[in-house]
Amino acid sequence: MSSTSSVVVPCDVSPGIFSGERQFKIKRSEAEEYVGTASILHFSTKGGKSAKDLGYTEKQGGIKAIKLKDLADGQVLVYLPDGSVIPVTGAQIEEER
Repeated sequence: MSSTSSVVVPCDVSPGIFSGERQFKIKRSEAEEYVGTASILHFSTKGGKSAKDLGYTEKQGGIKAIKLKDLADGQVLVYLPDGSVIPVTGAQIEEER
């Protein structure tokens, strides 16, 4: 049984409908991406600062997630703050900033 851990999944971050939220896009393959929305509190910048430092324009950042399980072919199952559970490549995730 694998244990859970906090990770960051790199993503493109853009403004949400409300000032306290951001839309995020996680690239899962060359042809597929996952799009979701979460509170600004769940994002961080490349340098590890809070998402408030991202401003209100589209930028590269990361969304905090929970690593649930290692899958076959180098995939990892992660739980995202929007309530979704998706597979991403293990090479994509980083330790929490």
